[in-house]
Amino acid sequence: MYEEIIQARKKLELQTLELKEAASIKELIGLLNRREIKSRSIPILSQFARTKKALSILMIDIDFFKRINDRHGHSEGDKVLRDFGRLLTECGRKSD
Repeated sequence: MYEEIIQARKKLELQTLELKEAASIKELIGLLNRREIKSRSIPILSQFARTKKALSILMIDIDFFKRINDRHGHSEGDKVLRDFGRLLTECGRKSD
């Protein structure tokens, strides 16, 4: 019985991590969503303020993106977003 409880707890912990990741990443582009960026930035900003090290936070909004969807369709708009997310990921480091 004890082992079953331990296994159930491990399974729940794993599911919790998976759900948290799913809720914090924009699936289409594979990057953090705005809510997660804000959540993670607060402690990071505090840490860098204490250490006086340089820090950059990048939030990007593609102006007039609706035009891409309107002119070329949502599937092409999704492709643009996926490619853009991939390019941003490739340009950064794993720690970024």
